[in-house]
Amino acid sequence: MSTIVLASICGAPGVTTTTIGLGRVWPRSSLVVEADTHQAVLAGYLRASQHAEPHLASVTNLTHSSSNVAQIVWDSIARPLPGDDPHGLRRMAVLGPSTPWSKAAIDAGWGALMKVWRQLEEAGIDTLIDLGRLANPLTSNPHLIAEPIIADADMILVMIEATLRDVAGAHAMVEGLAEQANLAGAHHRVGLLVHRGGAARGVAEFTDKEISRALKLPVIGTVVDDRVAAAQLSDGVGERFDKSRLARSLSKVAGGLMDECDKRRTDVEEGLA
Repeated sequence: MSTIVLASICGAPGVTTTTIGLGRVWPRSSLVVEADTHQAVLAGYLRASQHAEPHLASVTNLTHSSSNVAQIVWDSIARPLPGDDPHGLRRMAVLGPSTPWSKAAIDAGWGALMKVWRQLEEAGIDTLIDLGRLANPLTSNPHLIAEPIIADADMILVMIEATLRDVAGAHAMVEGLAEQANLAGAHHRVGLLVHRGGAARGVAEFTDKEISRALKLPVIGTVVDDRVAAAQLSDGVGERFDKSRLARSLSKVAGGLMDECDKRRTDVEEGLA
């Protein structure tokens, strides 16, 4: 079982859309956690058809007052996404906070939140966290992602476009993130997820190998540009996703991520034996 984190550094390559899509195709039951304040899941994918509360800040509050947080989150805070099957694979989501001050409280509570996702993991539920766009650190010390996330996530994926503008713009931030991961002994759990939308705009694109060489991180997977299918995930428009090129590319990414996480856990268990 896994906790996967997705974020972007420059531009908007569709982190929320990709996280929702991965949740839709994930081979096991999944929980999508929206951790930014844009309310993209509620206003986009769900077409504002549900109440904004409870949301992720409610989970943070629970960690201070309850010992059975994971069960309460699953039963009372997470809500079903389209495609959820109560008798089979679950597709659930925790919506993001609606205000910046709510997010500030969440940022300080990631240690407790990561424990909640691990408790869900024991019940067979994998968590996919949408961190949104990372902000530049305000000091010279690299601190782009909360330390508990760096320490505990099975994989942290930085989404970028395959264009010169994105690769060049991401260089300094990726270097800072890699340094932060190195300090936590987690460099092997950070990788790149490349969205290939430049060609559709007539912009030249780098190969995965060129991107990996430039940013010194492995490319874990590729997301194809399929705007019609993506519109269902980003704006709740149409019903093209399930049989789309986008769904197939995300299924491949999901399978690769699960294989990688399972392999690493096997290696750790064998090392402890």
